[in-house]
Amino acid sequence: MAKPDSLQPKALRGHLESFSEPGHDGVYWAFREEGTHGKAFLRPLKNGDVLRVFNDAARKNEIWSGTVELDFKAHSAPVPHKPHLTAQNVPGHGIVHGLQKDTEPKKWADMFLTGKPALLIPRTENPNP
Repeated sequence: MAKPDSLQPKALRGHLESFSEPGHDGVYWAFREEGTHGKAFLRPLKNGDVLRVFNDAARKNEIWSGTVELDFKAHSAPVPHKPHLTAQNVPGHGIVHGLQKDTEPKKWADMFLTGKPALLIPRTENPNP
């Protein structure tokens, strides 16, 4: 019989990244595990992921932590040069896809655009197999 701790996902060490898809406006929020390279290794954040973000590589000063809960409607406004479309927009960063609830949008975006170090516990797809 497996110990309960062995069923819990391990925290992954890495850093935050933003990325965009070719042909699409805006950026998505992702995590990259240490030692991986290339777009195939980016983990787009999902609601239910647990994230801890630190100010620097020493990981001593936590600047944000919580369960990812992205809101895909907050801060929506007409798209410049395409006023018939609306999208989420963070001043100084542009169009984004999802903003963390209860977090100031610029702070959220800055953590990804500056590649802050982080720990990620991915949500489990099936918590009761």
